[in-house]
Amino acid sequence: MPLNLQNDENTTGGYIKYMASTGTWMKSEKMPDGNFGDVEFKFHQAVFDLANIQTGWGLLQKGQAPEWVMDESISKRALKPTDGREWKRGFKVSIFSQQMFEGVVEWSANGAGANDGIGQLYRAYEKKWEELAFSDNGDSCSASAAEGKLPLVQFDGALAVRKGMGSTNVPKFSIVEMVDAPAELSQQGELAVEVGTTEQDEFPE
Repeated sequence: MPLNLQNDENTTGGYIKYMASTGTWMKSEKMPDGNFGDVEFKFHQAVFDLANIQTGWGLLQKGQAPEWVMDESISKRALKPTDGREWKRGFKVSIFSQQMFEGVVEWSANGAGANDGIGQLYRAYEKKWEELAFSDNGDSCSASAAEGKLPLVQFDGALAVRKGMGSTNVPKFSIVEMVDAPAELSQQGELAVEVGTTEQDEFPE
């Protein structure tokens, strides 16, 4: 299936950032002068479109637009660019919250802390999806029971961990429940589950 990257009327065009050094969040917001800037906000709960999460190689450099080479799918990795620049594995995911964002925003990152956090969340999502898809006796699968369901995710703070010679703060998430995909996310693209920042994440000591 080709990637669906176009915007629509339900997409705010905004983005959020996870700041690994402080374990906090920033979002793009229109300022009084009409320009957009980053403002800190408290992340509570939102619906994550993990059915359509994209992975790939990201180049996020301060003062420059992000560059991405996306994987064909989450199970088929793209070749790493060999232009000598610091490409790192990362992801993009659409997130919906009317209260926090007034619609859909994108979270993209390629830092160690964010990758660990989203990886743990995705594993929990796969487990929840399978619980819905498989019957009580575990012998048969009814994908229709899980069709169109996405996780309502809660941010539970950050955990400081060691990474090599440095450290980072890994965002901790929990799934409150599986909910029907909001129309705003459903219009982003077909749900297709495969079951089976400019800020540096590491801080040398």
